[in-house]
Amino acid sequence: MSTAVYFDLDGTLLAWSRSFADLFVDVFPGDATDEALDVFGRRLRAELDAANDDPLVTAFAAVSEEFAAAADPEALAASFAGAEVEATRLRPSARRLLRTVGERHRVGVLTNGAASVQRRKIAHHDLTDLLDAVVVSGAVGVAKPDDEIFEVATDRLPADAHVYVGDSYEEDVVPAAENGFETVYVGEQSPTAAPVAARDLDDLASLLAALVG
Repeated sequence: MSTAVYFDLDGTLLAWSRSFADLFVDVFPGDATDEALDVFGRRLRAELDAANDDPLVTAFAAVSEEFAAAADPEALAASFAGAEVEATRLRPSARRLLRTVGERHRVGVLTNGAASVQRRKIAHHDLTDLLDAVVVSGAVGVAKPDDEIFEVATDRLPADAHVYVGDSYEEDVVPAAENGFETVYVGEQSPTAAPVAARDLDDLASLLAALVG
């Protein structure tokens, strides 16, 4: 039986070395108050939820207009995207895990975000050659937890069974299970409804071996 295994990117394969707020303070040319950060964060979240592929440009345009910051939203978005990529760290076991799973199964990344930024992260950490498919909400036009993005994922990697590994119970585990995926939750919480859960990628390796063979 063939199995395809998809991984979430941010928070699952990648960790953060800096906070979202710190990145905003570094990039925003105006007074980076809590109010400005809140406006930026809420607009960015709305754009990501809508699977728009230029969420940073729109978010910076909104906060610059509201707080009268004389700046080019496209330039700010480019700076923030670069800082965001640099702020990610590949979890220690991630490369080994992808390589091990990929020896017997097809492997992909299924992630929300702007396609250009998410693909830059993958390239930055030299993961491209380990992946058979990359599905990004900004390119697809729908975001997790929408059913359609999981349908796209199964179409990209046809198999008898699909597995999804993620760190968000509501955006990863629940919708993936509803769309026929075996699911694995990775994180510090212990959602009782998650059938398979691991605290980190080291623990995940043994669980996946049992799950996908």
